Amino acid sequence: MEEKYYTIDEIASKLEVHTKTIRRYIYSGKIQALKVGGQWRIYKSALERYYNDSKCSTGTSVSQDDFCVFMDGQKWTNEDKLQVCSIVDYYVNEQEEAKPIAHEITEVILSMKGENQYKFNYIYDASEKRARFVLWGNPSFLENVARRLKKYEK
Repeated sequence: MEEKYYTIDEIASKLEVHTKTIRRYIYSGKIQALKVGGQWRIYKSALERYYNDSKCSTGTSVSQDDFCVFMDGQKWTNEDKLQVCSIVDYYVNEQEEAKPIAHEITEVILSMKGENQYKFNYIYDASEKRARFVLWGNPSFLENVARRLKKYEK
């Protein structure tokens, strides 16, 4: 019996990431794949290995590549002529310790006019003991976030 395989589109849908991310995973060796007739095929066993290798303490898959897709794959409209992206790393022992920062960023977004114009993504990497936040918006948004996060400096 032949092993089940998936296309890049199917894997992207399963992992809830962009197809560009799956291609990055393939090229970097995170997911093993074969090219059949010019199309990538990912076997079920390769997908299971990926799941087993990439689980963090919360059980969700973690990948730094997801941040590239966060920025590349999404098209947001923004009335601001100048848009800025920044990464905030917060080193903590447990994921729970990073939640207050996520709440601070959310409060900044909710307090600003045009809340759909500001975005952030968050991922906790248990092996690095690091919460990483990617922020996107105008300079005022980043300034307000930085002001709120100043109390977490040590």
